[in-house]
Amino acid sequence: MFKRLIHYLSLSLLVLIGLTVWGCTALNKHPAEKVVEEMYRAFSRGDMDGYMDTILPQNRRQPNPFGLLNAMSFSIGPVGFDVSKIMAVSIRDLKLKMLKVKDDYALVQAEGYVRYPIIMMEVRFCDQHDVRLQDGRWYVDVYAPERAQRLEKVLGIRQQELANMALNVHRATGRPGDELSTAVSIFGSMMEKTLDLCDKTQIP
Repeated sequence: MFKRLIHYLSLSLLVLIGLTVWGCTALNKHPAEKVVEEMYRAFSRGDMDGYMDTILPQNRRQPNPFGLLNAMSFSIGPVGFDVSKIMAVSIRDLKLKMLKVKDDYALVQAEGYVRYPIIMMEVRFCDQHDVRLQDGRWYVDVYAPERAQRLEKVLGIRQQELANMALNVHRATGRPGDELSTAVSIFGSMMEKTLDLCDKTQIP
């Protein structure tokens, strides 16, 4: 009886410690991180109203404010996949990191896995989001000029990396013109390269 009581109290203490740590982590999270987290959660559950609420109001008045959908879309050789056309996509194991914050601006990095049920694949992704304080609330700026500058640099690097991967497969297979065969053989790796939109020079 005594041993059982000790075991119960030990388990209770572990649970209490776990809840305390989780609570402190949640309380210490910056509002800019929270809004990025909510953006991904809304996206993952298909809640477009919730998603739009996290986006900078000015962005909502532009033709296509779904910056995250565009980031999750990709095209590899003859194979293209537009997530905005098929919403059955979810995010798993999301991890956020504050890269910089100053006054009314923050840069938050998001990493995790994106699942594409229609093709039965799960691949890693990395993205960096510009977040701005406006009227007392933090919003994600999907059309931030800082983002455009980062992507110009990152996409140039990724394009070269993808070209090198395709060239290596061509050499290995001995079928230099078979683009479809090349894309299929390294599809997962190329998807992860395409979805890695993080500028590593921004990481402190």
